[in-house]
Formats: sequence, C-alpha cells, structure tokens
Amino acid sequence: MKLKTIIAIGTLSTLIILLIFQQLDDRDTSDSDHIYVLPDDVDIDLSGVEVGEAVPNFELTSLNGDKVKLSDLRGNKIMLNFWATWCEPCRDEMPDMVKFMNYYSDEPVEVYAVTTETNQDQISNFINEIDGVNFPILLDTSRIVTAEYQIMTLPTTYFINSEGILQMPAHIGPLSFEEMVDKMNRLD
Repeated sequence: MKLKTIIAIGTLSTLIILLIFQQLDDRDTSDSDHIYVLPDDVDIDLSGVEVGEAVPNFELTSLNGDKVKLSDLRGNKIMLNFWATWCEPCRDEMPDMVKFMNYYSDEPVEVYAVTTETNQDQISNFINEIDGVNFPILLDTSRIVTAEYQIMTLPTTYFINSEGILQMPAHIGPLSFEEMVDKMNRLD
C-alpha cells in the first residue's frame, strides 16, 4: 500500500511539473516583450533589421582608437559579428573568423567584431589569446548599435552586401569557416 501511494504521489508531482513547464514554454515571447535600456536622450529605431532592407548605419570606435562608420564601407561585403569575451562560442568562432579574413584578403570583404564590453584590457587580453586577429574590434559601450540590431544572443552575425543591404537573416550562434564562406558567397 505504501508503494502505491509513493508511486501515485511521484506520478502526480511529475504531471504538475510538466504542466508548469508547458505553461512557461507557451508564454508569448514577441519582440514587444524585449526591454532595452538606453542612455537618456537617445532616440533609435528598434524595429530591427529586415532581409532586403538597408542595415542601420553606425559609427563606432575600434579597440585601437579608429572611427569606423558603416556607410563608409559601401562597395565591400561585410560580416558584422556581435560577441563578448565571456562567450565560449564566440571564443571558439574567432580563429575561423581570422581564417575567413585571410581567405578574402584580396577581395572587397570586411569583418567587424562588435562588443558592448567596456573593459578594454580584458578585450585586448582576449584578442591577444587568439592568434592573428586581423579585423577591427568595435566598441559599442553605449549599446545603441546592439539595440538597433536587436542582439539577444551571442554570437550573432549579419552578412551585408556591397550596397549595405541585408540579404539573409542574422545567424545566431557560432559559424564555422565553411559556413562563413558559404554565406559570403551568396551575397550580391
């Protein structure tokens, strides 16, 4: 009799837990639920980046102090990667990004890696651990660009054609060298 009671309680508990998880899984996670915290007096478009449309322009400072304005890069195909030093998949992806940039060194292709982190020593240490980083590391310390591009997961990568148009959805998660080449080759 005790064994039947224990089994019944265990079964009932399992069903209740499954019901709770099902309810959590069914929650509405539309974009209207996302919260962006931005500096005062900042008015930006949070509608996101749509395939077939021009990507939002920005100007950011690189880790070495250079200003980079996205619109100045027209004529080049661009891989725009959002990452962080604490992100293990980002760490795994970086050597393939270096290989990718080397592969396209004689072509109008650019790679830009954007981080919202503010500790430049930590960023530099991370970059120094990756052999041969050959592309600019851009600092989005205000998080405005990250909000405009609606970055929720790292790494996230956009492939932008030479006219500044997004031709395919953002890739969420790490990319292999082969995947990077495939996506770049599909750009106009």
